[in-house]
Amino acid sequence: MPDDDQEQWRPDSPVELADRTLRCKRHGLEVCAVCKVDYTFMRDVIVVPDDEYEYTDDEDGEGDEAEEVASDEEYIEDGLAPVIFGPDGERTVGQYVGIVSIPPTSHIPREDMPIENSIRPTTSTIPSRPPVATPTRRFAPPNTTDTPPALFVPQSAFTHGPRYVRRTNYQDVLVYASGACLDGEDVRAGCAFVFHPSRPQANVRFPLERAGPDGVIRAQTRVRAEIRAAIAALHYRAWDGEGFARVIIATDSEGLVLGITERLEKWEQSEWEGDGGEPVVDRDLWEILRDEVKGWEAKGVQPMFWLLPKEMNNVADAYSRQAAALEPAEKFAHIIGVQYE
Repeated sequence: MPDDDQEQWRPDSPVELADRTLRCKRHGLEVCAVCKVDYTFMRDVIVVPDDEYEYTDDEDGEGDEAEEVASDEEYIEDGLAPVIFGPDGERTVGQYVGIVSIPPTSHIPREDMPIENSIRPTTSTIPSRPPVATPTRRFAPPNTTDTPPALFVPQSAFTHGPRYVRRTNYQDVLVYASGACLDGEDVRAGCAFVFHPSRPQANVRFPLERAGPDGVIRAQTRVRAEIRAAIAALHYRAWDGEGFARVIIATDSEGLVLGITERLEKWEQSEWEGDGGEPVVDRDLWEILRDEVKGWEAKGVQPMFWLLPKEMNNVADAYSRQAAALEPAEKFAHIIGVQYE
């Protein structure tokens, strides 16, 4: 009989230990090359199990949530306000809850980034959402002076690893995206997006492909790289599976933001001609981005685009410049994050 480790690979069913970490069922390993699994992500996620809540039955026999293990008074003593969620995941503006009493003022990814453990409704499944009826693709902060760290905090939950999550709504996630082009004899462009606050290496940078999705070789430009970065950021994760209802792409590209929020519909109505009758440049990528956005909207997730000053997008910009120095791939291909990060 062949050795068990040499059998054809099949999906693993993990075993949960008492400390809530996972091991592969066949070998009892947290990281197993044979089963091709890495369950170390469980160490970064704090789950609030159902048995930490008490429930009582009312006169109608329906379960009502009773006092939580941590009372409002205990939260206040710890400098944390009581948590009250609205019907769409929102909570009181300015309310900050979790293990990090003072949130970081910078979003530059670092391994020692303080991560808030989300105190959000816990459930074993994420309900499906109806399609977005009236798309709103432009993100407008409450105040024109608001910065990303003022609105979003590094946070993890039972549905996702560390992300930049809206302080007042756990269903909003922020992703920085940027594109760059380096001049020279061999002009090259690079793309990048930043979504993980505590694992710098998890954030993605890649050179712009020489050919578009239609296989046609096109010029390497900054604008093209910016569109490509937004496509990659939206396609990389199953954002709905992570529990998010809105994915905010933060970029310093005015052309990208205006293109997807205002100009796209006009281009389609004019059969992809600009104001002067000239063909719209990078139509191939605009169509891919349009389909990506509409695909998420059909799933009940709203992609939104936030135009930032360049200095607020410096990390993604630096990553895209690094990517521009790499040898580009010849063919367009989607980048998918298949591992839990």
